[in-house]
Amino acid sequence: MVRAVSFSTVWFLGRRVKAHIDSQSPAAPDGIDLYRHFYYNNAWQILETRTSAAENTEPEGLQPEEQYVWS
Repeated sequence: MVRAVSFSTVWFLGRRVKAHIDSQSPAAPDGIDLYRHFYYNNAWQILETRTSAAENTEPEGLQPEEQYVWS
């Protein structure tokens, strides 16, 4: 399945990238379905992901979906 995804980068205690995802695109685009926030450390290793249904939801208040530990 191909999804339409756009990204924006926000700097917050390291790095955060937010993906805007439309699961129906390109066949029948109906708007953004969810926003996935990716948190990275200074070496660009992913630390955790969080998902919200609304663009204005503060990601810091969301529960992490996945967390990674790097050594």
